[in-house]
Amino acid sequence: MPAKQEWIKNRVNLPTAKGSGEISRDIPAQIRARAFFSARVAEAHILDRFRSITDDYLSGRIGRDEARALLREYARASGKDDGTESLKNLASTARLELILDQNAKMARAVYRHERMYSPAALRVFPYVRYRASVGSRQPRSEHGKYDGMIFRKDDPWLRTHTPPWDFGCNCELEQITEKQAAKLGGPVSPTPPERVKVDSRNGFSFDPAHAFETEDLTGMQPASRASIVRQAEEAVRDQRLGPVGMIVAPPAQGLPPAELPKLDEVRAGFDAMKETARRELENAGLDPDHLPNYLTVNQAVRDSGKVPENITGAVRDRFPAEPIKVGTLNSRAAEAAGIPQLPVLLERGNSRYGIEHLWRNHKELFAVPENAVRLLRETLGNPNCRVVVSMKRAAVTSHVAGRKEKQPICLKRIVLHNPTTGGYCVMVQSGEQLRLVSWHNAGEDYGDSEWRLE
Repeated sequence: MPAKQEWIKNRVNLPTAKGSGEISRDIPAQIRARAFFSARVAEAHILDRFRSITDDYLSGRIGRDEARALLREYARASGKDDGTESLKNLASTARLELILDQNAKMARAVYRHERMYSPAALRVFPYVRYRASVGSRQPRSEHGKYDGMIFRKDDPWLRTHTPPWDFGCNCELEQITEKQAAKLGGPVSPTPPERVKVDSRNGFSFDPAHAFETEDLTGMQPASRASIVRQAEEAVRDQRLGPVGMIVAPPAQGLPPAELPKLDEVRAGFDAMKETARRELENAGLDPDHLPNYLTVNQAVRDSGKVPENITGAVRDRFPAEPIKVGTLNSRAAEAAGIPQLPVLLERGNSRYGIEHLWRNHKELFAVPENAVRLLRETLGNPNCRVVVSMKRAAVTSHVAGRKEKQPICLKRIVLHNPTTGGYCVMVQSGEQLRLVSWHNAGEDYGDSEWRLE
């Protein structure tokens, strides 16, 4: 598949509350180049729909007018039209044109980069001539000053000045031979890497080299989903990126259910806990068949003299002591998250995962086991779910030279969300397995606060 199509397909959706300047400042360039986002769009369902329409436009399945109309229709339906033509208005013509135009230019830049840096092109055309604001009636001075300048293709300056390097940039790079370069006065001296800077008005930059797996210009491979996720993990661990939930696959339709061969064992475990769990809730003055929200439930348990976050041994110990392998992560979710099809385990666990964690906020699933099983079938057993990789920085304690040291890590969770039913399921990766953390119901806005990059 051509690099342009791979880039379109493999990007992740990045919900964020940040403005364009903050995005450029706070999100590493490699991650920006491999993500779909729009300033101050933090809602997962809006980003999913905008991405789908934009990808259809970039791939030629729909025209520009239809794409713009569909984007505006969805923005208005989502309450994102304030009636102005401001760029801050998601439904304005100016904003929608910017989204379509900039994504089209970035896709074109990836296509041109693949061709310009092929071994054959590097041999014949080792230089480029900068052509400023092609077709523009009023070229920008900050772009126009580079017009006609000649650069070696390996000049670090091009990493921040390959078009489009600003919103609305219409500049181009023209490939030229060594002979042509000499006739035109020769190339400028390469910019030292430490002196390379972003010149755009709002900090925007796009380096198409980041769309590829490696920067070895003689053998480019489009970046895989696994490498994109890995780059984000490293950035979160190293505090170059804040806690974030990357939408790696939007909701789909028509895929057959995934097998969950041990779901009956899960049901049996919940059935064994049911009566004891219901008595615990009744002792707190609650009706197990009509429970209020989890905050009210926990307050009632607290008022009865117990710690609501702590499951009693009388309930927990009725669940099997050995972990239950509920199933395997479906192939669509695994590919999207950039991980193998790992086994999914349900354990008694502790305060961070498993039965003990589930009790903290979802006691109603213990009172009505059929709901716990149904939700797993709707999420873990449904390959059509939205797939999210949620990341945040954490620390583990290790022993080094006889003393304890905290080592930073990236805590990675896989979230499956079914927007049709509202069900969701959260798993945490632990080595070569996934541990079930929790699962329950939520609305279409699930994740709008948890996943967005603040």
